[in-house]
Amino acid sequence: MLLELLEVLHLNDNRFRRLDKRVFVPLRQLKSLTMEDNPWMCDCRLLDFWRWLMAHNLFSLPTACAAPDKLAGVTWDRLTDASLACPPAVATPEPMVTVSSGDDATLSCMVTAHPGTKLSWVRSGVAIANNTQSNDGGRPHTYTIRTGPVASVRRYHTSNKSKYVKN
Repeated sequence: MLLELLEVLHLNDNRFRRLDKRVFVPLRQLKSLTMEDNPWMCDCRLLDFWRWLMAHNLFSLPTACAAPDKLAGVTWDRLTDASLACPPAVATPEPMVTVSSGDDATLSCMVTAHPGTKLSWVRSGVAIANNTQSNDGGRPHTYTIRTGPVASVRRYHTSNKSKYVKN
């Protein structure tokens, strides 16, 4: 097919907000791709295409972001994976857990992020880690943290109510 021989492609002055790299994979001879003056939405949904474009050295100035506001006017050569990250989505299956004094408590959350994110649990402004031990009110407590599809923190031997925040 003749499209495979295409070397130069001009996509400037359109209304592209995002493109998928799979559109360009068959264009094995592509050496130049101009895309300026499009209203590019620079977020995590553009990340894979941007990575592909930069890895194949097809970026050309002055391709720049139109949105979100924090990236408006930023040229693509100044972007990073972190700048294209979307805020993580956090869901708590049980936002409130009540236990009796002396019972174990397990708090869970589900986090979806692109690109991946680091999750930490915080109690009274201090991050807790696996096997962290504390001594609240004279009773020792141990924390177990699990990651996977559902992240959870478990406090053994709770003697009082505590507030935990997912960061």
